[in-house]
Amino acid sequence: MDRKFPALAFAVALVLAPRSLTAQAGSVSVSLPDPATLPAVAPPPDSASLGLQGNDARVRRFLEYFQGPGREHMTRMLARSTRYQPMIRQRFEAESLPADLAYLPLIESGYRPGAVSPSDAVGLWQFRRPTAREYGLRVDSWVDERKDPVRATDAAARHLRDLHKRFGSPYLAAAAYNAGAGAVARGLDRLSAGADDTVSGDPFFRLADDNLLAGETRDYVPALAAASMIANAPARYGFTPDRTAPLVYDSLVVTDATGLDVVARLAQARPEAIRELNLQYLRQATPPATRSVIRLPKGSGRRVRVAYDQLPPAERVHYLEHVVARGDRLANIAARYRVTAADIRAANPPGSVDRLRPGTRLVIPSAAIARAEAARVGGWRASAPPALRRVSALPDNYPLRPGMRLRIPG
Repeated sequence: MDRKFPALAFAVALVLAPRSLTAQAGSVSVSLPDPATLPAVAPPPDSASLGLQGNDARVRRFLEYFQGPGREHMTRMLARSTRYQPMIRQRFEAESLPADLAYLPLIESGYRPGAVSPSDAVGLWQFRRPTAREYGLRVDSWVDERKDPVRATDAAARHLRDLHKRFGSPYLAAAAYNAGAGAVARGLDRLSAGADDTVSGDPFFRLADDNLLAGETRDYVPALAAASMIANAPARYGFTPDRTAPLVYDSLVVTDATGLDVVARLAQARPEAIRELNLQYLRQATPPATRSVIRLPKGSGRRVRVAYDQLPPAERVHYLEHVVARGDRLANIAARYRVTAADIRAANPPGSVDRLRPGTRLVIPSAAIARAEAARVGGWRASAPPALRRVSALPDNYPLRPGMRLRIPG
């Protein structure tokens, strides 16, 4: 949205074949194939809920493409869509939005919550930072709620509701989602100034026909209509995508830093499964002194809550923090803590370790430190000295216990 992807995000990144793209000076033009060269398509239904007819030339162009060269990508996106569509439709119905606007993620992200565009639009709904924050999403070095499909869907529903209310047309709402409300408003001002009273039709198509919108936006609504027609009746268009189980989960509410690895252990789940449900936590832990919701596999909520309440606070998060000093390099930092550079990259927000500056704070995952074999403590108890606490991620005066594995600093 907000013109973050040139000429249809999905067309650039997910659907259109690379050979159909031409990039010049930061812009991308999309060359769709000549419809005459494409295989015949199934007859479209009479209309989509957006009201565009399947025999509209602009819509049919995309229908033909999705059924031809873009078929493989469209099939995969349709399979991913079944995970999120029930949740999206329920939220959009609450805002009385046209049903087919719920398929915007098909052309925004391909239903990938972790998608990031070249212009730093992120998530299922491809929010950029200003719009995300305007609609209450947290975006900082700890949390990026644009990657949270539930929170981001709520923000997208409210944003589209506002656009629909402002422009009075689902076409213009979708166009404004792509180009920004300002671009659509400026086009309408120019259209009003030179409009002929005999011209009829929805303002979006008048804007498109008069080239008062950017080319990517003129394509955006027809592409959405074509994608939603296929999504609403895939078999009619020759698609038989696999169905992904809908997103369902239990929740754990925490009020301080909590590691996703700790939660995975309590839930008896793979760490990857917990991370997939909680992509918004960029450091694989919730932020300190903050109320946060951690999503859990369905059916594990009660067991995890009981186990978490019994867990001492000192055992709820396992990480160290390294403050970058002048001359620090990633390889040197990794060697100091005896972890890999990949471990540090995975525990920190994307891009944060590419250009290290003095004062930058990096999370060093103690789970990775623990993988390096350490000394085995016998049957004695003592408080760990400062150097040992630092490399073993232990709080002050934390007692050593039999069976603990510690990293011995070199």
